[in-house]
Amino acid sequence: MEFNKLVHQPTRLRIFAHLYANGPTGFTALTSTLEVTNGNLASHIDRMAEADCVAVEKEFVDDTPQTTYRLTDRGEELFEDHVRTLESLIADLDTDSGSDPPYDPDAMPDRERDPNGGPGPDPTP
Repeated sequence: MEFNKLVHQPTRLRIFAHLYANGPTGFTALTSTLEVTNGNLASHIDRMAEADCVAVEKEFVDDTPQTTYRLTDRGEELFEDHVRTLESLIADLDTDSGSDPPYDPDAMPDRERDPNGGPGPDPTP
């Protein structure tokens, strides 16, 4: 199982997820929502655009330039593939017969326990 490095990089993964869930989003809204710098966002968007994963749309709104980003069909496909890979990884972990049993606080060794579920009194007087 291998992750696509373009999608898996943490900042780009957040960009993919935001655009996938929210649709076209402006530059300022993305920097604010994702709490990234202008340069950081621009760098990641450039890589995503070069890979044909993001469409960059520039227009003037009230004489002010506005840049909006949206996932392309390829971007949506790569993100959905990434999500499926993560889901498969989680499913494999859930069915791993060699894994440790889930934590059970009541399965502790027999010894006195305080009413708050702590380990009990100090064994030394």
